Amino acid sequence: MSVFEGVIEYRSKKKLEKYLEAIKEIIKEKMKPGDIIIPINYVELMIKMDIAHSTALAVLKAVCFMTGERYDKGTCYFDVRKLFPEK
Repeated sequence: MSVFEGVIEYRSKKKLEKYLEAIKEIIKEKMKPGDIIIPINYVELMIKMDIAHSTALAVLKAVCFMTGERYDKGTCYFDVRKLFPEK
């Protein structure tokens, strides 16, 4: 891996972590006691982060696959036990 590839990978990972934190905030807002799976739609991320439609869709899909969650038609189904092991 070249230095250039390493820099791009680092920046991409940092950006995805920023979006993952926003997704965690959305989950905390939607979560009720006893919930295990929380669906997050790309529109919710688009509104929360004030980003474009295509960016929100791409980011949600990337974060979903990065965390190993189920993705279907613009919605990612997050397992609360994975993201918040303490709860």
